[in-house]
Amino acid sequence: MAVTRTPNLLLGKHDKGDLDWDAEINSNFDIIDTEIAKKANSATGVGGTVTIITAVQYDSVGQKYQAKTQQITVTDGVITTIGAESDWVDIASV
Repeated sequence: MAVTRTPNLLLGKHDKGDLDWDAEINSNFDIIDTEIAKKANSATGVGGTVTIITAVQYDSVGQKYQAKTQQITVTDGVITTIGAESDWVDIASV
């Protein structure tokens, strides 16, 4: 079970076929949440809408990865809207 790290936030990236990587993914989301909050809280006159990935799954029957996304709107550095989570969307085939 090899875990590589992203260069900036050191997020964990597991190899294909790794088991029990949910704790690592949850930790990654905590890091992302903290970093987004830091940026949002330090921004004034800054806003926009971003789409984030909220969940990932592997469809073994269709042999593809799927994700759910959610839109977040920031106005003057404050999160003002959190949209509904999307349905599962194909993001990669194996």
